[in-house]
Amino acid sequence: DTECQELLPLEDLFEGRLLRKGVNWVDVHRRVHGFLRTHTRKGLRKLLEIAAPVSVAFGAGYALPTRDGRPVFPLQRRRGGEDLWEALGPDTVPGGWHVCRDETTGTGRHDIAVGLSLSRGVWDAMYSYVSRTLPDVGRVVELSPATGPGQASVTGAGHAIHLASEAEAFLRNARTQTRVRTTHLFLAVPNAFAFFLGQEGERLGRCQLYEFDFTDEDDGSYRPSLLVPDHTRQSTSGVSTVS
Repeated sequence: DTECQELLPLEDLFEGRLLRKGVNWVDVHRRVHGFLRTHTRKGLRKLLEIAAPVSVAFGAGYALPTRDGRPVFPLQRRRGGEDLWEALGPDTVPGGWHVCRDETTGTGRHDIAVGLSLSRGVWDAMYSYVSRTLPDVGRVVELSPATGPGQASVTGAGHAIHLASEAEAFLRNARTQTRVRTTHLFLAVPNAFAFFLGQEGERLGRCQLYEFDFTDEDDGSYRPSLLVPDHTRQSTSGVSTVS
């Protein structure tokens, strides 16, 4: 068992999985960033449990890039308990990403939509949303482990860090090949993985994340959430804009 030493409440910012009226993702990231930078430092090992939407987990990693040298390791919830995802040394990595679908869409040329399917497949909902609302997207890709998505698709910290690094390399190559302006990221992943992916930081380029309305609180589709590095820069400079 782990004992909570510091707690960051976010309930006042959310209604279920959706933001409260008048709140934006700059506000959310400002609070997460400030909390993590206050309660972590170089050389001090910390455990982090993230019971929040996946965009918060990604933003937490973005606030603590690996180059900072702050040893923070996420706790990943599972049925019956939780696991500490801490890579202590070389690990046997079961495998990387498999390109499930890769299609062109519409007349968009500047943006790409990428779905990372670890916990479940995202293709149908992602493709439908992109077709309806993102005319600048010209390519839609879904990545999944070769074994397919599921609760056991990521075996632990070493595997998650490997997948995060491979995802960053895929996005970097896609930007180089087609001069992508914005990558639209649709994540169906454990929060601990989202944290590791966020730690890749600005190497990911300009990324718009999305939250899925699982409980049909609004329209049962996606909603744009954290935009990096735009929102992260605004949140650390004290400038907030509604988005």
